[in-house]
Amino acid sequence: MTYSEIKDEIRNIVMGFPDFRKDFKDTDLFIINGIIDSQEFLELILTVETKFNIKIDDTEMLPANVGTVENLAGFVLDKKGA
Repeated sequence: MTYSEIKDEIRNIVMGFPDFRKDFKDTDLFIINGIIDSQEFLELILTVETKFNIKIDDTEMLPANVGTVENLAGFVLDKKGA
């Protein structure tokens, strides 16, 4: 998968949550910008792990890795390439 395809998949996952904030950018922080709540964030991480067949360790749960659509897509791409 390409970076753009991964980014689209992550956006689709987020937009599947019932209370997501509809007017978000791929650079907005998920929780700080109120796109999804902390429970939905955990669901997002679990879904991403399953969908892309990766494992995100607790030590990797940093905004720079998983805090935005763009960061998470790049992180997934790196994990898939590793």
